Amino acid sequence: MKKSLELNEVKTKKILASGLLAFIASTPAFAADQSYYFSADAGQVSLKVGSSSSFPKPNSITIGGGYHYAPNLDVEVGYSIIGDSTLSDSTSTQTLKSKVFHVAGVGRYPINDQFELFGKLGLASDQFDYTYFYSVPGNTYNSTTSVSQIGLMFGIGAQFNINKDFGLRVQYQDLGKATVANCTGSCDIGATYLSVGGIYNF
Repeated sequence: MKKSLELNEVKTKKILASGLLAFIASTPAFAADQSYYFSADAGQVSLKVGSSSSFPKPNSITIGGGYHYAPNLDVEVGYSIIGDSTLSDSTSTQTLKSKVFHVAGVGRYPINDQFELFGKLGLASDQFDYTYFYSVPGNTYNSTTSVSQIGLMFGIGAQFNINKDFGLRVQYQDLGKATVANCTGSCDIGATYLSVGGIYNF
């Protein structure tokens, strides 16, 4: 009886081991896609205050990363470090400082083994600090308005995969906008971002 139980136990272990190996062997693509990646992008941001887009385009660097949730679906986060943008004339100076943090889903459409298109949709936390300084003989005025808001963001891009570890990408992103409180007229501040960069899978 004891010997029979031991033989059954051995058979059961072999069956379970064979089943586990068969499952692993049958899902290599899914297992390979369950990984993380680091991203770094650099480019220029277009800023718009109300109906005016005359602010100079500051440079920006975005550091982020993501998780390959499924073969063609990622979850990504990023923090954009945006330079100050200053607009001046003979009597006034306007300065816009910006920070953006985003969380987005990334859907991918492979064209072939190396080239793919992607789209992003998610939420961005935008913070804008707007400073206005005006000075003429006998009259000086200075004010700062800070506004932050969480709103919808989206993006489109293309990626070239050098190998399974490294990829290069170009993308356009609308980072959303924030509305200045207690303001009359058009008081939205928004940002769009054109960048190039790369990812490292690990």
